[in-house]
Amino acid sequence: MQNDPSTSADNELARTSSFKPLQIWIPLLLLPGMVLIRATSGELVWNANVREASGRSELPMWGYSGSPLINDGLIILHAGGKGEKGVMAFDAKKGELQWSAPAGEDSYASVQVVTLLDKKYPALLSNKGAHFLEPKTGKVELDYSWEHMGYRLLQPQVIDGDKVLIPTGMGTGTRLIQLSQFNGSLQAKELWTSKDMKPDFNDLVVHQGYVYGFDNSIFACIDSNDGKRKWKGGQYEKG
Repeated sequence: MQNDPSTSADNELARTSSFKPLQIWIPLLLLPGMVLIRATSGELVWNANVREASGRSELPMWGYSGSPLINDGLIILHAGGKGEKGVMAFDAKKGELQWSAPAGEDSYASVQVVTLLDKKYPALLSNKGAHFLEPKTGKVELDYSWEHMGYRLLQPQVIDGDKVLIPTGMGTGTRLIQLSQFNGSLQAKELWTSKDMKPDFNDLVVHQGYVYGFDNSIFACIDSNDGKRKWKGGQYEKG
């Protein structure tokens, strides 16, 4: 009996890839959910209705447009539901909800794994602030409150292993916080807040003590030690 060529291809790709089994997760923009498809055949593996699971009555303005985080058998994304349904984690093989955690309703950012104080956390920025979670259970390790009147869509930047840069757009600016452990819990304190850097579309670049990015629509540089502007010039819209 001949082997199914698509199965043979999957086995070969899985053997040579870090993804086992090899599948591709695709977010459906402006649609209520997400699907998992097989890379070699386009076969539908599962379909999950994120809007329904999160209890949202309406989709976000630009749909679920953040990238998914695939981590340790889970697919984690911002769903923006009320209460405990802000961030949701689905089983990568079956599409079943495994855990959920609170976060703000407005975010087009992607959940990402950050390493802080030698420990890994799924992290997300939303209109409510910065959220750091335990990866297997979704337990809230730290909800750092810093509200923004609008959405956040940029990524947190880790500096020196214990500091996090939170970029935000007009009216709010960029903040650097420092994290520490106290009695087994994460704590954070503000180091500085700067309105000399107000990005809302392109992520920041941190390099050799300086932060580069768009202050609204003008390219700029601030000092990572105090948030003060070093220079500003060059209008490229928002990059």
